[in-house]
Amino acid sequence: MFCIRKTFGRNSFKIKIAGFSLLEMMIVVALIGILTAICVPNYSHHITREKRFEAEAHLLRLAAAFEQYYTIHNTYADMTLDDAEIPEFIAGKSYRLAIDSSTQHDFLISANPLNTQAKEDADCGKLSLNSALEKMSEGDSKECW
Repeated sequence: MFCIRKTFGRNSFKIKIAGFSLLEMMIVVALIGILTAICVPNYSHHITREKRFEAEAHLLRLAAAFEQYYTIHNTYADMTLDDAEIPEFIAGKSYRLAIDSSTQHDFLISANPLNTQAKEDADCGKLSLNSALEKMSEGDSKECW
């Protein structure tokens, strides 16, 4: 920001230019860099967890659809994602829902992480849910569900 001031008196019509020094600008740029280095990884971790939570919600919704299908047909067999009106790819195409098995009395469904999600969320990996509503994950972390 520059400002031109005219002073009167002994040094009449002397023009002063005021603004930021190079050192001040470098300090501001350094502070912005430090804040960015702190905030971006936290934001990425938050997005990864949010996508995992969305996959968990879809698995629970699919399990509810399986129960509804069982009530009508007296079997879990032959149930499809189309029957449940749930898309195969969810969470911005970060997870793929799959029906791993469905028999007359049991089912196993899973959400498989794709692309960046698979790399970022390696601690949890594939999320699974069975007909007894037992929650499972491939990863070592106990905070997946």
